[in-house]
Amino acid sequence: MRYFSLLVWVVACGAATAALGADASDPNRLDSFPRLRGFTVPYQADSRLFHDAAATGANAVRLILSPISSSPNHSEQLWRKMLAQLPAQLQEAREQHLYVIVSLFNPPSPHPVPTAGKARDQWFHQFWTDPASEQAMVQQAVETARVIEPFGGMVWLELKNEPLDWTDYPQIPHHWAEWAQAIIAAVRQISEVPIVVQVGPGGLCGGFSTFPRLAGTNLVYSLHNYQPHSYTHQGITQLAGTDLAHPYAPTAQGWPGRFSANGEVWNKERLRQEFKPVIDFAQKNHVRIYVGEFGVARWAKNAAAYLQDNLELFEEYGWDWTNHAFRESTIWSAEHDDRYSASKDAQLSPTETDRAKVLKRFLQLNQQ
Repeated sequence: MRYFSLLVWVVACGAATAALGADASDPNRLDSFPRLRGFTVPYQADSRLFHDAAATGANAVRLILSPISSSPNHSEQLWRKMLAQLPAQLQEAREQHLYVIVSLFNPPSPHPVPTAGKARDQWFHQFWTDPASEQAMVQQAVETARVIEPFGGMVWLELKNEPLDWTDYPQIPHHWAEWAQAIIAAVRQISEVPIVVQVGPGGLCGGFSTFPRLAGTNLVYSLHNYQPHSYTHQGITQLAGTDLAHPYAPTAQGWPGRFSANGEVWNKERLRQEFKPVIDFAQKNHVRIYVGEFGVARWAKNAAAYLQDNLELFEEYGWDWTNHAFRESTIWSAEHDDRYSASKDAQLSPTETDRAKVLKRFLQLNQQ
């Protein structure tokens, strides 16, 4: 019953911020933001990266703040560094006329976090069943909201990346809706910043079938798309820091193609079917949808066609999107050639790749 009591509390305390939310001049109003189209970028993003992202046509970047995966043994120290450098990054992004989605992947942990395997799965199961985790997420979001408050009108705040507990899979972590509502309520005490709620589970969108519309204003609901994983993640054998259940070693698989055990063909219309829970949720609740990540390994055959099919659907439904990723990992990089290689051996393409051409064509819509 705690979830429903939180709903009542949010409605009651909403009067304190109602005037702000109703003010047509408030730069944080969600309807004052244009369609966002851009890239995810790493926490080390600097002025040059923001400049170059904008030069491709992007009007937005999703800034990944992931202290646990970036520093499993010293995540608290790294989180303080991330928070301290955030104002300068936002100012640099503002100078390039970029909107920023500040994405809180996980709160920092006082204890070392396993990097792979069953130990990592068990750690996250404990995370999702420990009430202290909710408070850690509330604290992280409130800290961030205070830092970004001077940048109203150019920032969205994402509460969590790919919520996943393998014990609950294929459902979302069973506390997630309740915790997300509590985080929203806490942030709303100090800010009307647009808040992004990724539904999950993990990088999937099936959770939209059961996820409630949360109480509050200026809320955006988010999905990721790498489906089918056996195509987009082909050749990726390293599981550390991912939510993959197993590696996808085979390569040279093209798009469209047969990627399931029953030989089902995946193509643009199969992607539309995959997105149906999101489409239905958006139509029922009249909410804004944001694709925080989508992408494909650079060496996948016909990768440009896969990106185009995704982007055509996002545009058809009016969704915001950020492609994964810009100078975060060479696996997904549209700037590197399409030869299969380890990340350290990846080579920048001497000519513009077909993947980059597709992305730039859709990014040009920002100029219309």
